[in-house]
Amino acid sequence: MKSISIFVFVVLVLSVVNADIWSNCGNPNDIFQISSVSIVPDPPAKGKDLTVTIGGSLSETLTGGNAHVSVKYGFITILNKDEPICQTNSPIPCPIEAGPLSKTFTAAIPSNTPSGSYKANIVITDQNKSQIACINVNLKF
Repeated sequence: MKSISIFVFVVLVLSVVNADIWSNCGNPNDIFQISSVSIVPDPPAKGKDLTVTIGGSLSETLTGGNAHVSVKYGFITILNKDEPICQTNSPIPCPIEAGPLSKTFTAAIPSNTPSGSYKANIVITDQNKSQIACINVNLKF
């Protein structure tokens, strides 16, 4: 299950790095707006560590929330679950204060990631279940 979580993280990160593979399915009132993304290596590769720094602005303080992630490999759903966006012992602890936000993450892309097309939908909600961001992803390895 941990490898699925890493894969989901990689899909999320790639979705904000490469505009050719992602689209915003949210609305202009979403409270998290991404302003910068740095990726090493560029482009990402199977069997390599991926380091991503994401910067943006959060217009409201978050005390909790969820990311609903749905990932399909071709037409097969390989993941459909909710993950908390912040926890006490996570890389992003709660609360997440309003204002500028910059986070760096490193994850391995498994060398045995199956080649093919992946589609994902990620809807992030706050502690009140209000949407704060939404991303659709189309990725090919």
